Amino acid sequence: MRKLGVILALLLFTLSMDAPARAASGVLLTGEDAKEIEAILPWFITNTQGEDRNGKTAYISGGMRCPATWNTINKSPEIAENVQIKWLFPTSDRYTVRGGSFIMTEPLPEAFSQLAKGVRKEDTAFQKSAADMNALLDFVVGKKIGVYAFPTLIYNTTKGVRITPSPDDLLQEKDDIIPFTFTERDPQELRDMLEKISQTNLGNNPRYENRSQKVLHSYVLPDEASPSLDSLGYALQPDYWRPCADYNADFFICVTPEKFKFFLKKNK
Repeated sequence: MRKLGVILALLLFTLSMDAPARAASGVLLTGEDAKEIEAILPWFITNTQGEDRNGKTAYISGGMRCPATWNTINKSPEIAENVQIKWLFPTSDRYTVRGGSFIMTEPLPEAFSQLAKGVRKEDTAFQKSAADMNALLDFVVGKKIGVYAFPTLIYNTTKGVRITPSPDDLLQEKDDIIPFTFTERDPQELRDMLEKISQTNLGNNPRYENRSQKVLHSYVLPDEASPSLDSLGYALQPDYWRPCADYNADFFICVTPEKFKFFLKKNK
């Protein structure tokens, strides 16, 4: 009996203890891996929710047909108490609100309640270009971490850059979140560039064959400082061809089978 009493006492003591903290899920990147992700983030076209929280920011991508994204949207007011949210919604026929691209134009989070009621805005050419660029950047991030899913939350911590599908991770790590170290790009400069791209007529999109014996590297924008898309297989190898057209003296403009536009750097 005495043994049984000891066992029961130990069980009661164990049950009375606080449950251990749940380990954060997703991926934690440090060093060069973290820098590679930070180099991509300033190029996203985003919509901001919440006030400045001493520079602490979370980038969140999602799909309007994705239940897990709506779970994050529902938690966004609590998230915005700790970080400023930068939302991005890539193009995807599987996930977006009407099988096309979508970029928020209303204030957040009111935009979400509007969408929940089925109130939708028609895309402009600029919105489609912006959503397409977000999609390509999102694919690059997914390629680097080995998974592509909605939602994806990206924020910086004292331990490294966290990339996770769970808003609960962010709320659990809120005291460890710090600002990113990169310099923000001028949003208007990005929008002006995308506006020009959206108005570009590719004509018959003629075939270009790379006979230079050098790789033509691919970029999300006609700017070598923009993220490379080589990891997605968009570079043009010697003796291969791709449908593309002249964009300016330095770049070809190309279109993927999914209709995403990207740029090949001309060899001089």
